[in-house]
Amino acid sequence: MARKAGLNMTFWWREARPRLRELMRAARGLGYSEYFMGIGFLLETSDPSKDMEEMASFNSEALSLGYYAFTDINPDILRGLGASTSNLEPLRRLGFSGVRLDYGFDVDETAAIVREAARLGMWAELNASTTTEEFLAELAKKVPLSNVKASHDFYPLAGSGLTLGQLVEKSLKFKRLGVEVAAFIGSSEMRYRNTVEDLRQWPVGRAAEALFATGVVDRVIIGDPLPPEQDLRDVAEVASRDYVKLLARLYPSACGDVAEALSKAVLGDLRRRSHGIYAYAEMRNSLRPTCEVRRFRGSVVVSVDPRYLEVWIMTSDAPAAKGQSVVGELASEYELRIAELVPEGSRIKIEASCQ
Repeated sequence: MARKAGLNMTFWWREARPRLRELMRAARGLGYSEYFMGIGFLLETSDPSKDMEEMASFNSEALSLGYYAFTDINPDILRGLGASTSNLEPLRRLGFSGVRLDYGFDVDETAAIVREAARLGMWAELNASTTTEEFLAELAKKVPLSNVKASHDFYPLAGSGLTLGQLVEKSLKFKRLGVEVAAFIGSSEMRYRNTVEDLRQWPVGRAAEALFATGVVDRVIIGDPLPPEQDLRDVAEVASRDYVKLLARLYPSACGDVAEALSKAVLGDLRRRSHGIYAYAEMRNSLRPTCEVRRFRGSVVVSVDPRYLEVWIMTSDAPAAKGQSVVGELASEYELRIAELVPEGSRIKIEASCQ
């Protein structure tokens, strides 16, 4: 599935609404195509009519720009808006094209929401963090999942998020059924609304890279409000690709032919072995062995063959091997973590700078 980038529009923050509209317009130009907007705050005011009018106007413009807008629901929200599991018209009138079932619905109620969403041309989003495999299997027996997506929770408190392993485990059941999965990352300023605890302190672009690299996340949403422009650009760049980029530093001896070859190649058919991962591209070359030494964890290694370019990323130490030249190393521990996530069969590109 194509990668997608999204935002969290914190519409409860009334003073920020003009800036949110500016963000919506600017982000669309960068390739952002969806956003989440919580609406629980509407139940906390005696007269939400003005808020609802402004929300419908905001979502209408976003829809005209090509955005997918979704919100979360629970039984209290449905009652408060005069909606039900068999009547999502009030959410549709607010301009939403998707509803995320946060909590409080059994499998029959969920099936009813999926059917009603389909009738209205909407999506139903399941909670990817809490939906069990048994629940999903039972739901699939009751309704088609053709208008179903899934999105994880975000966890504001430090230490409360999922591990990367949990993210993969909880997402796989959806991917097996062809259901798109979303996860949240925080901004560089706040680092607050994250799905994965392991990524909370990462550079925003590399956190997005890691989520897409798992192969189980299709949509990355910046969860914190009004993220800096550089965050927007970094996530948009990652989402624009269909391959994983790994940042590396080449040694001076490799800054000629090797650097040129790497700059031209997107390596495919990735394979995982005991000491590392490797991928290759059919590419005639005149590379020669230059540094056949011990291959250490994090090193970038080129297998010399005139018919193709084969690149290894070592995930553990290994002895020297004939025909394998150590040409550089990954730029940081972040890159090695990403390399360890990439599934077999993926495509990668080594973006190398010279030391």
